[in-house]
Amino acid sequence: MELQSTRNFDKYLRINSSEIEVNINQAKDVQNLKAIYVVDFSAEYQITNKLQDIQDFFFEIRPPYGYSLLQNFPLEQNNQRLIPTNPGNYSFPFNLSPEKTINFKVNYQAQGRPRWIYNANNQLLSNFRLTALANFLKADFASSIVPTETIESIKSN
Repeated sequence: MELQSTRNFDKYLRINSSEIEVNINQAKDVQNLKAIYVVDFSAEYQITNKLQDIQDFFFEIRPPYGYSLLQNFPLEQNNQRLIPTNPGNYSFPFNLSPEKTINFKVNYQAQGRPRWIYNANNQLLSNFRLTALANFLKADFASSIVPTETIESIKSN
């Protein structure tokens, strides 16, 4: 008797490049008057399928940590909005032939905790660019990613 079975296993594609822009503002929580963040996030990611004969994938992106309000969280592939596998889930199926490249774009507005944190989720970063613009002095970099450049300026009206 011969028995055949198939087993699913995870294979990950590395992100070729990331171009992220974040505008961070501070506001006061109306209930307890503590500082909270208000973020406008925009990112573009590029991925190439280096795997042979595998074409079905999921693009998973985590919403910001500790948000109290999340708005307008579309994920687009070639200007087409992708639908998550389940409502409230941040896992989006896509198809990509071997040796082909695809671009994803995500935007959102969020507010929440006293600081916004970017987490690379233990990914190997290459061609990574994160530009954060804070409208307040002495912005704190809470992640383990140390900025290569910081500029403080006071905007006059």
